[in-house]
Amino acid sequence: MNIYFDYPLNERIRAYLRLQHLFDRFFLFVCDDFKGQLHETALINLINIIEANNRFDIKNLVLQDLIKYRSILVKLRDYENVFQDKLEDTLTNLEEIFSNLSSIQGKIGIKNPQITWLVSILNKLRVSGYLSPVDMPCYHLWLKKSNSERLMDLNTWIYPFKYLYKGIQIILYLIRSYQHSLNVQTFNGCFKKMLKGKSYHLLSIIINSDYQVFPAITSNKHMIWIQFFNQDNSKFLGNNIHFQILLFDGYIK
Repeated sequence: MNIYFDYPLNERIRAYLRLQHLFDRFFLFVCDDFKGQLHETALINLINIIEANNRFDIKNLVLQDLIKYRSILVKLRDYENVFQDKLEDTLTNLEEIFSNLSSIQGKIGIKNPQITWLVSILNKLRVSGYLSPVDMPCYHLWLKKSNSERLMDLNTWIYPFKYLYKGIQIILYLIRSYQHSLNVQTFNGCFKKMLKGKSYHLLSIIINSDYQVFPAITSNKHMIWIQFFNQDNSKFLGNNIHFQILLFDGYIK
């Protein structure tokens, strides 16, 4: 079995990957849950989405990238070897996301009074045990709602972020659609690749789980340096760790 490790090569992509992870986990736990534990996990992921959205200007970053990709994709209409039906579907999807996301004034969800309540929970999350019924009776009350009521709340609260999620999804999909693949191996637990002036957005490492190691990656505009560590965080010095590198430039520079 192979394990995939993603490593963003700029802070913009790091923000997208973090949010995609939070959205994916939110939707994973939005299901029938008659005891409330899964909905509690979904809510915590939603709160982290709100915090990330408030901290960074994610909406405008996504809109900028959607404009860039639209410009690139429109030019592909002139190429005969491009699947035009798939291209038009992608452009239509992109236009829908851009139109809905750009129609939102200011930060997403910031005017929703419920968001204030959710952010107050975020402040409590920073202190161990502060989500107990003693300290947060309003939170305890929400967990005691019926399954259908909690589901309705969660779907209502995530709705303003719907097109932000879709925008991040399509941008990461387009970035991953153009890749350079390398089959490589380490020496003394390390691997180095010179970039020779080439700019990339994202690096993925695919490695067999039998090695039981994870990568620690350092990068700059000149090179990528990869070391492997065991689970206890001690450096793995074994030779000949074979793995695959995927480098994505996504066209956008």
